[in-house]
Amino acid sequence: MSHYRYTEWDGTQVFPDLDSDRLLEELVRHLARTGDVAEAIWKLQREGLGGDEPVPGNRQLYHYLEEMKRSELERPEVARALEALRRHLGEASHRPLPVPPARLHHLLALLPPGDQDTRPSPPGPPTDAPAGGGELPAPSEAIATIDRLLAITELQSQLRRNQRAHSLGNADTELVKRLAGERFAAGLEGLRHLQPVLVRAGYLCRRHGSLTLTPRAIRRIGQRALEEVFREIRRNGHGNHRRESPGSGDEVLEGTRPYEAGDDFRLHLQQTLMNAVRRRPRHLPVTIGPDDFEVVRTAATTRSATALLLDLSRSMPRHGNFEAARKVALALSELVRSRHPRDSFHVIGFATRARVIRPADLPGLSRDRHDRFTNVQQALALARQLLTAGPAEDRHVILVTDGEPTAHTEDGRVHTAYPPSPRTLELTLAEARRCARAGIRLNTFLFRGPDLGQDFARRMAAASRGRVFFTRAGDLGRYIMADYLSGRRRSL
Repeated sequence: MSHYRYTEWDGTQVFPDLDSDRLLEELVRHLARTGDVAEAIWKLQREGLGGDEPVPGNRQLYHYLEEMKRSELERPEVARALEALRRHLGEASHRPLPVPPARLHHLLALLPPGDQDTRPSPPGPPTDAPAGGGELPAPSEAIATIDRLLAITELQSQLRRNQRAHSLGNADTELVKRLAGERFAAGLEGLRHLQPVLVRAGYLCRRHGSLTLTPRAIRRIGQRALEEVFREIRRNGHGNHRRESPGSGDEVLEGTRPYEAGDDFRLHLQQTLMNAVRRRPRHLPVTIGPDDFEVVRTAATTRSATALLLDLSRSMPRHGNFEAARKVALALSELVRSRHPRDSFHVIGFATRARVIRPADLPGLSRDRHDRFTNVQQALALARQLLTAGPAEDRHVILVTDGEPTAHTEDGRVHTAYPPSPRTLELTLAEARRCARAGIRLNTFLFRGPDLGQDFARRMAAASRGRVFFTRAGDLGRYIMADYLSGRRRSL
């Protein structure tokens, strides 16, 4: 059972369950579907937050009110009071009503369709006014319920205006608190202020008039993806892959050596202190100078250039395949940026055509909803151009797809065919062989499912002297990460 603690909102608090990191994680989930930060913010405000401590959004509040209204209308005394008011409309206008006349049309709208004309009078207290006028008899409890129904109708109208405006600005917080309680009111108020929370955290900024993720946000998203992948590795192991340290780009050896200009400053503190003491054995306090620095001996890694090729065709979201692939792209991008800065890393997305994906665009990367073709040949050609453009001792292509190639580029034109044409298969295999001649390792990760693509993946592995892995979404991250780490050859 979840427990909630609330304090009065003064415009500055961050709700305990609405911290900036959690909001950023949820925002990215919607961003991958919309591709627009402002639209993703509204989706988050509309849907609320899930997890162990859910925060209801605009849609949940609307449905909660709808259920409350339905329960109230099922009460016999409320139904009789509404029927009495309906009949009262036909009576003399001088007779007083238990609610303001201007709100009567709202009351009648609460009756089920057709009841205004065909609903018989239910048994119970008389509902007709006494002769000569007087106040319409109705139980006071029923009248209070009717007033609550009117408030529900008004709040639902506000929530519908929110939906049209893509904003939570129309909802009356006090009315929410009165009808739905503190949980809904606090959650709605927190979601209403999520944009300034993310701005204060340095995750959002406005650029050229539009909201966008900051570099800090993109790094944080990559860090979270990397943490998740390594958590999967620790939990499930590397499968058939050799274990590899996820640390820095250098392999730690036994022993130390004096620091030299240009070395990574991986200081061996104990040996450095001992050097300072030996230099001035009877002098306190101990002072450390540049000549005392001792660093850990390492084996330098080779410079690596990697291209991750992601299938963006419309079939990829099945079984969580696309989300798993996007998370791997984020994780690898962050790993290279933070721990292997000498390496180069490229992401290439492909459907009917292939294109380079910038790291800043990875959080909002989505598949092409209307594109059912896969141009592996053009993606391989683009990867070969990128990987051979700069110095690198190790060049590596990681291809992630869920089927066989169904498009190719020839003489500047794109040709598509399903099932794949022999020409598409021929040119794709030819490009795989070009990659092999350029010294590029090609490993293919094919999502398990129908047999589509398995035979071709094996043929491409043979053509490029690479490997093929048949995987599921839940295994993709740890397999690719282990493949990347184990593939970085080391030279002493």
